[in-house]
Amino acid sequence: MRLALTEQGQALSDLLPQIGADAMNDTFAALDSDEVQTLTRILTKVLVAADDHITLTRLSFNPKAKS
Repeated sequence: MRLALTEQGQALSDLLPQIGADAMNDTFAALDSDEVQTLTRILTKVLVAADDHITLTRLSFNPKAKS
């Protein structure tokens, strides 16, 4: 069985990364820059502990870099 998106479905799918980024930006607008840095540091630590290779790769995370 092969499933494929229609042109309309693909067009919508192409918008999802920007929709997600916009939603995150709206959510993070409630935080000041220090809070964003703290949250980023904590979430990165959780991802490393979870050994979530896919997310770490997407973020181009270097575990040896100073966070």
